[in-house]
Parts: sequence; structure tokens; C-alpha cells
Amino acid sequence: ALPLAAIGPVAMFVGLSLFFGTFHFGLLSLTKLAIWSFVLNFIALIGSAFLAEFLAPKFEGEASRIGAFKLAAAALTPYWIAGVLAIVPTAAPLSIIGLLYGIFLFYQGSTPLLKIPQDKAPVFTAAVVVGSLILFAVTNSMAMTMLNPFGLGA
Repeated sequence: ALPLAAIGPVAMFVGLSLFFGTFHFGLLSLTKLAIWSFVLNFIALIGSAFLAEFLAPKFEGEASRIGAFKLAAAALTPYWIAGVLAIVPTAAPLSIIGLLYGIFLFYQGSTPLLKIPQDKAPVFTAAVVVGSLILFAVTNSMAMTMLNPFGLGA
């Protein structure tokens, strides 16, 4: 999963460098942004997997760490691959299509991998997606405050 998680950050680094030049953002800022984007992808994988493992028994499923990691990796793969669109910065928002397809894959995979009953799979998927988004928002805001990749503010 880690090579796939690197596609978007590398494409973003290359795309911003080509379209805006390193003089606009600075090489250090672009590097910090790319590294942080990769770290966020890794946190998304781990956070989603642990959340799915934790919530599975509450939805009459099976708490399987391996199954949860397989499910999270499969669900994030389309988003990571769509990250190649970041090579053209204006096309990067289209990667949301990969994210939406990943949510569908998570829903489809929750029954075979974590034994979530089919009737509870939509609510389970929604719970994990909302929990992952909250984790992402909190982690990203803390990191952006600490790292300040664009050198904004004091």
C-alpha cells in the first residue's frame, strides 16, 4: 500500500513544480507538503483499519486486524491511484471520484472481510467514513499548524 500512497504526493510535487516552479512555493515548502501528504495517506490507512476493526463487533462483525487492513487498503487504492491527477493541479479535485469509488469498495468488502451482516454494512461504512474524516481533519489541522508548509503567519 505504501507505494500506492506515494503516487499522489509525488504527482503533487511534480505538478506544482512544473506549473508554478519551485521559486513560487520554495523547494522546502513543496517537499514538506509532499511528505506530509504521504504521511496523511499512511495515517488514513492505519486510522481507517483500526476504526473498522474497533467498530466491527458493534455491528455484529468480526474484529480482524488483517481483514480491516485489507479492507482499508482496498478502499483507499482508487483514491491513491487517482492522485496521479495532481500532476495537473487543476485536475487534482477529480481525485474525489476515486474516493467515492473507495467508499463503495469499503461497503462491498465489509461483509466478506469483517463478516458485517449485509443489512448493517451501509451504517458500518458510514460510521467508519465519518470517523476517518474526523481523524483526517484533526490530524491535518494539527500538522498544518505545526509544520506551516507555506510559511504563512508568524
